[in-house]
Amino acid sequence: MVASTALNAIVLNAPVDVLRVLNYMPAQNARNLPVQTEFRLTFNAPLDTSRFGLFISPEPVGFSKTSLALGSGAKTLSSTLTLQSNTSYSALLFAANSTRGQVLPAPVLIQFSTASDFPSGEVRGQVDFGLSPDSTKYVLVGLLRQDIPTLLVRLFPPLNEKVNAVLSSALMAMTYVREESGNFAITHLPDGTYWPVAAKDFNGNGSFELGTDPIGYYDGDGDGATSPGDSVVVRNGNVVGNVVMKRLF
Repeated sequence: MVASTALNAIVLNAPVDVLRVLNYMPAQNARNLPVQTEFRLTFNAPLDTSRFGLFISPEPVGFSKTSLALGSGAKTLSSTLTLQSNTSYSALLFAANSTRGQVLPAPVLIQFSTASDFPSGEVRGQVDFGLSPDSTKYVLVGLLRQDIPTLLVRLFPPLNEKVNAVLSSALMAMTYVREESGNFAITHLPDGTYWPVAAKDFNGNGSFELGTDPIGYYDGDGDGATSPGDSVVVRNGNVVGNVVMKRLF
């Protein structure tokens, strides 16, 4: 009995090489989901919820990181989402840390829909922040429903909102850069006008901070600055290409 107890203690406290997502709900590319849908992430180690980053876009009504319940030995996060009908979603887990110091090595992207199929629109391009190739990998790229100048107002006095809160309120779809080339593709897009944005959580704490973490934009109108004209238009399910993301901050 003593030997068994000691062995169990060793197993429970054995180091975990990296933090991994063991399973999640909804399933990847799940369709025909009900508007009340359970969202769940299960990890291989207890989570440090103070260093955790997740976007669901478009953001479900009433959802925030604080609405996620921690359970199952602090290894599971879950929440009931209120979704819109006939809508495609992307959940992007971009930062996670365990209480033992393990780090999620790469973002996890989960796409799902309440519709019977996904729309076919895409936006493709490249992140060019002037960073090293290794630093360009895992940059997040998203599409906003508002132009960046309108959103920037919320980051400064008198509002002083956090970058994460501003982004999550306006994001319509997301992906991340998987390769050092900086290339990206945002898929399953309905027709519409979008403003591309990019960001890198350098220290992996789940929060974007001006002056520390690079934020990027698409200079669609070629004026050398972010403006309402920096949009892309998805029409008839087409693919919009050559969207180059430059560093803003």
